[in-house]
Amino acid sequence: MKMKPKTYFFIIVILVAAFSLLIGKNVQANEACDCFPHPSNWENINQHGVVAFEHGANPYCTECHATDLSGGWTEVGCKDCHEAYPHENNWEDINKHGVYADEHGVVESCQTECHGEDYKGGYSEIDCFECHEVYPHDEKWKEDAYMTDKDYHGAYVMKHDSIKERTCATECHGGGYAGGVSGKDCFECHQSYPHAFNWSAPESHGIYSVTFGTEENCSNTCHGNDYSGGETEVGCYDCHESFPHESNYEQNHESMAEEDLFQCGTLCHGSNLTGGLSGYSCTQCHGEWSPYPTFINRTQDFFNWLFF
Repeated sequence: MKMKPKTYFFIIVILVAAFSLLIGKNVQANEACDCFPHPSNWENINQHGVVAFEHGANPYCTECHATDLSGGWTEVGCKDCHEAYPHENNWEDINKHGVYADEHGVVESCQTECHGEDYKGGYSEIDCFECHEVYPHDEKWKEDAYMTDKDYHGAYVMKHDSIKERTCATECHGGGYAGGVSGKDCFECHQSYPHAFNWSAPESHGIYSVTFGTEENCSNTCHGNDYSGGETEVGCYDCHESFPHESNYEQNHESMAEEDLFQCGTLCHGSNLTGGLSGYSCTQCHGEWSPYPTFINRTQDFFNWLFF
């Protein structure tokens, strides 16, 4: 059957339009990334990585490497070389990049040309510290030798008042500092720190120190080996002059009792010195001895001095 000239015309128009669309698409792709045919060193991140960051992996890469960039007809997938890139949607969510970084290691996964050897941007210009100031932590972060350095761990936390401001109580370490996404529990290393908000109350720190011992828990870089303040500048003796007691306190406390009796008659030993929070009563060693005559005499002496 012989086609009419008009039919030939329409077929030619359709073919020309299709060809123009194809050429236009390729020209658009080349104008956008000018990356194909790839140069001989294309696998170098300075080539394909920079182009991907500048123009985006879509849509120019998906035509050859498939919409999910798993390879396509080229059989070369992005994740053949870098497991987590291109990143998933919502990658900025800590449960995505945070969990991945913790499970696979920031050095192994993020300390690359992508984010930079110093994690401050690299080719991607995405700086880790823009969102979390001290993470990734420096390799010295938990070393005892650097604990007093203002830029590391304990000293940093104290300097920036991170416990009060709860900058560590995030999804990273958990709202209760029990691990969170990182799985790093503060209490694995220091049982009672970060302290509870009412820690200054005797029924909090007092009971703890008596139960677990001051030497084991308080005599450290935090409060000083002599309990005078240390890195925290909070000394035990700021509030109670004679506690923690000296090692020989049981032998020489009787000579101190006359002057320190009012200090002892507190929540520590109880107002009547029968135990209090410490559970140590004077009567355990001194039988029915009572401090009250001493208190009365002192009161009487005070009034005598005041009025006579």
